[in-house]
Amino acid sequence: MSEGGALRAARVRQILRFPFGVGSAGAASPTALTIVVVDVPQPGPDLDAALPQLPEAERALCLRWAPRRQATYVAGRLALRAALVAAGVVDDATASAIVVGRDDRGAPVLPASLPSTIRVSITHKDRVAGALVAIVDGADDGDDIDDVAWGLDLEVDDGRDREATDALARQVLLAEELASLPTDDVQRRRGVFARFSLKEALYKGLDPFLKRYVGFLDVSVDVSADDTAVFVVPFAGYAATGLIIGGLNDPDVVLTAARVHRRRRR
Repeated sequence: MSEGGALRAARVRQILRFPFGVGSAGAASPTALTIVVVDVPQPGPDLDAALPQLPEAERALCLRWAPRRQATYVAGRLALRAALVAAGVVDDATASAIVVGRDDRGAPVLPASLPSTIRVSITHKDRVAGALVAIVDGADDGDDIDDVAWGLDLEVDDGRDREATDALARQVLLAEELASLPTDDVQRRRGVFARFSLKEALYKGLDPFLKRYVGFLDVSVDVSADDTAVFVVPFAGYAATGLIIGGLNDPDVVLTAARVHRRRRR
């Protein structure tokens, strides 16, 4: 399948493909992940050139918003199309033609014509956006694949000082998480951003099931030396794991993903 058109339209910075889940809690078999990171078109000529790349229905929706929000919306939707092509789910022509919906909480909704094993998530900041495509080939303990969801989050390390880092940490981390942070200023800041991002990715994975707000201090995350993570969530029947994604071209970008598995009672 050709990736040319979708990737050019999305202003791709980087494509990452890898399996996730071997030996991690809550994952029965590896999931094929594809993540595409893109530049956000800036309001003005860049955005004007990017908008026609979306189908009319998606373009009409975002034209109601301010230019800055239009730009991040367009970038996320084009990143998702590029990720679907890069994952081998669709070809360029199909990627251009499909209409990606939006649920009542703002999450992307794929058309029913695409395989039910596909999970997607979109994330964006002012100048960079990303999209995840996960191909779910099974769930734990015989549960249905509908019991698995994924979330992606992207943050930008702003280089803040130790005082500002610790102020943020106290807002989003529990006592045991604070105690696990490195003492070196740079590593500590990266650790805070990574845990912040992991929790944001987790919320996106939980939201299809819970449909409600979850606070930063409602959950905790334990990050291992290999950048995998295990969450403790206060909701019976849910397990969640995560990953800090390395190998990025931009050292200031922090990118994380989370897998949520709902175990139904029998």
